[in-house]
Amino acid sequence: MKNLLVIFRGNHSQKYMAAIYHVTQQTWSNWENGKTKPNDRIKRKIALDAGTTIEHMFY
Repeated sequence: MKNLLVIFRGNHSQKYMAAIYHVTQQTWSNWENGKTKPNDRIKRKIALDAGTTIEHMFY
């Protein structure tokens, strides 16, 4: 299954998405690759922006 963050990002670059969520491009890349996960505050924001739940988006 494709990482939902990749799907959420769509045609935008990792750098663009990172800027929106005030992280580095490397941090966004690590999230997409499953190396790390966002903190709870950012998880809530991403899930809200994606129109889904935190559980669906990250677990």
